[in-house]
This record gives sequence, structure tokens and C-alpha cells, in this order.
Amino acid sequence: GSRRHGIEDAAAPATGKINIRAVSDALEKAAHDVKSPLKNAMRKAKNAGNKKQSSPSSSSLADQDEEMAAAPQDATAAADLPIIPPDEALQSMDIFVDEILPNISVPTYHDKVWADENGAQFYGSWLTQCGKMKVLVSDWEEMAGEGGGYVGPIDHEQYTKKRVITFVTKRQGIGPSTAEVTQTHMSRVEGADKCVVAITINMKVPFGDSFLVSVRWVASRLGANDLQIQCGMAVTFHKTCLVESKIRTNTTAETKKGQGNLLVSMKNRLESKPSSSPKMLAAPSFDEGTADAVTPYAEEAIAQSDDSCWAG
Repeated sequence: GSRRHGIEDAAAPATGKINIRAVSDALEKAAHDVKSPLKNAMRKAKNAGNKKQSSPSSSSLADQDEEMAAAPQDATAAADLPIIPPDEALQSMDIFVDEILPNISVPTYHDKVWADENGAQFYGSWLTQCGKMKVLVSDWEEMAGEGGGYVGPIDHEQYTKKRVITFVTKRQGIGPSTAEVTQTHMSRVEGADKCVVAITINMKVPFGDSFLVSVRWVASRLGANDLQIQCGMAVTFHKTCLVESKIRTNTTAETKKGQGNLLVSMKNRLESKPSSSPKMLAAPSFDEGTADAVTPYAEEAIAQSDDSCWAG
């Protein structure tokens, strides 16, 4: 009402003439009076929205805290560890053991199975339990130096420790009823990543000086907490032998049998939860018509040998 009267007063002054300037000023003032409340209302609504966004409710803050707490703190720990490459020497052998032991580290495996420190002997006790006689296990000899000082006769790799084990085993067939066995163990531990034990075996039997049996145990870190344990073997001839095929077949079968027994004993010592039988690749069939792996009388019908000394 007041704005209308102001316009009318400007349009009809006492002189009876229209004052155009006064009418224009009155119209501008009326428009300003109308726009100001709208601008104020829009400004208040905008400020309220900004305040809501910058000040989340206590419930939303609690949800964010829970999400942060639920996120794994060390999700990339295992991914940051380098992957252990396959053992090159093992790839050229007949691999017959390949298992994963959960929650076992390389140092734990080495200390419990191979170290034989502080009178806690494992390997010698295992040989005795297998029926071996006159078991003698020397102390580990250590040679300092970069890469180690002992060189394997088959793989030509360097090792830091070495020991010699001798025992007597029973045998069947032509010749003596027992045989003397000598094993040479070489080992190295590559930090927390890998442990290698290379074993060479000689036995005083016919044709025993013609070949060498090698066994290789490799334990590698798998991820952050687990252990991959593998074993391979090879029969290497350095002299011509007429019964090479028989020796290779039967020695391979006997070695796999004995090392499978050793694997079960290892797993029990490590206090894992082993299955009743280890996961092993198929072994070649044993020749039922041959007394033992090194008997030269392959044509004679003699009893199968129970020798497992190659694995021992």
C-alpha cells in the first residue's frame, strides 16, 4: 500500500504535472524492496546447505571410523616380498616330493631338521629308527667366505656347511648280507628365503664305484608365512656299467621310498598336521626279479632287496 501511494504521489504532484524522475525513482525503490527478501532467503538456504555438508552427523563419522578400522593394516605385506625363483639344479633332477607346509619358516625348518645343534639330533635318530646300524654323524664343518667354500660334486654349487654320515645297512641277494654306506651332506641357508641340503651317497657293493646317487632337499619361503618343500634325486654314472638300467630303476625306487619316509618324519618334527602319506610323484616300478640295485646277476631269480640305504 505504501509503495503504491508513493508511486501515485510521484505521478500526481500538487502542480498537476507528472514528475518523470520521481516516478522512476519510486519504481526502482519498489523493485529493490521486492528483490531483497528473495535474495536474503536464497542466501540463508545456501549457507544452511554448506553448513550441513561441512559438519557431518555423529553417526556418519562413526561409520567412517568403522570402515577405517576394518581395513587391513598389512594387506600388502606379502605382496611386497620377492617371489623365490625355482631351484635350477632341482629342475634337472627327478622331483618326487613337492609340498606346502603352512606357518613354517625357513629358519625353523633348518634348525629342527638339519642343524642337529645342542644334542638335538634328528637325522641320525631317524636312520637308527629305520634299522641302520653303527650310525655315525659328524658335526657340521663350516667354511667362512663369500658364497661358502664347499663345492658340490654334482651341481658344482657352493655351500657353507658340510658333514659326513656313515652307517651299515642290511641287504639281500648275492654277496655280503650288509653294506657300508657313506653320505656327504652339504648345506646353505639363504636368509629367510631358502635352505638347500645336497646329499651324495656311496655304498660298498658290486658296481658301487660306477655311479653316485644324489638327493637334493630345497625349502623355499612361499608368501609371508608358508614353506614349499621339494626333493629330487639323480643317479649319475661315471663308469661304464653293463647293468646301468637295472641299477638306475631299482635305486630310484628305493631312494623315493626312503625319502618319503624321511618327509613324514620331518613333518612330524615340525609339528605340522601331516597327512598319513606325503604327496609324491609316481615312482617307477621296482623289478621284482632283481635282488638289489647293484647286483650284477640280473638273470638270476633271487629275492627282492629291502635296501633303502640310498634314501637314508
